[in-house]
Amino acid sequence: MRSIILTLFMLPLLFSMKAQIIDDDYEKTGVIERHSRTHEKLPFFFIANEEKNVVLIGYDFTPTKWEAYTIDTWEKISFFETKGHSLAERSFFSPNDQDIIYIKKNGGKLISEVDYKKGTVVKKKCKDLPRGCSTKREKDYKSYWAEDYRTQVYFYKQYAFEVEDYTITAYKRIK
Repeated sequence: MRSIILTLFMLPLLFSMKAQIIDDDYEKTGVIERHSRTHEKLPFFFIANEEKNVVLIGYDFTPTKWEAYTIDTWEKISFFETKGHSLAERSFFSPNDQDIIYIKKNGGKLISEVDYKKGTVVKKKCKDLPRGCSTKREKDYKSYWAEDYRTQVYFYKQYAFEVEDYTITAYKRIK
């Protein structure tokens, strides 16, 4: 009983602490205006690569809708869709081609080769890739709901994304 009371007492503190973390440890770097095709969808995937100056945000399932943005200006680069339920943990940037990311879907022996600057998607067989499809990363983001359940915040590596109905506010860790 004591642990239940303690949990109920701590829950509001956790929500207020989350907002404080963004204020103190992160600096606002931009606002992304969400397109009408994604503003009702929650983002489920964040894949970023600072060397390539890109962040990919994935929404929805079957198909997964992706929007690519530059990190330095938050300008939209492209929009594309991949069939099936995508797995961010099995997706990876090409080590050889500057603008290519491989996005794996759940199940099957196919992978999507995406030119994220052009928004083109080509299906490839896993066996035709030098690395195959066996690459697996740990889930490298966490998400929290604000106290009013209208805002969701994702922490991805050194970034935080505050998702609201029509905007995503981007922050970068400064401390």
